[in-house]
Amino acid sequence: MNLNQHAIEEFESDVSKNEPLLSQWMDGQDWHWFRFPFLAEGDTSEKKAAIRTFLLQHGYKIAGVTMSFGDYRWNEPYARCKAKGDVKGIESLEQSYLQAAADSITFYRSLSQALYHREIPYVLLMHIGAFDAEMMPRLLSLRRRAMSSIDRIRT
Repeated sequence: MNLNQHAIEEFESDVSKNEPLLSQWMDGQDWHWFRFPFLAEGDTSEKKAAIRTFLLQHGYKIAGVTMSFGDYRWNEPYARCKAKGDVKGIESLEQSYLQAAADSITFYRSLSQALYHREIPYVLLMHIGAFDAEMMPRLLSLRRRAMSSIDRIRT
């Protein structure tokens, strides 16, 4: 549910109704992480404050997104290429996807340096899709290579 398009009461109800299922699925583990759907944290200061208070009272930690490259945009073209058996089209999508991911890593690392003068913990926003699943091993490899300097600094 997009908080910007709903009343705070509706949003709180939506979050609350999912808690029993999450608790059951997580079997005693901490599942109290919350990422705002559509990254919409409220369209007024009152909504922002109210939902943050609600989340705090329910034990949630907010999972902020610090990296994104619009991975969802490749899923529809991939489905069309896959249906047609368009191997060259898929290869082009793979290259552009990895390039966009690499560009985003560079951009967000530069932004981190400009804002904080250091590397921050990065949380990459990803969506569920067939192409994302196909590309995940290569995306993680790219991320490991690009971020290895951070890992060496921290160890």
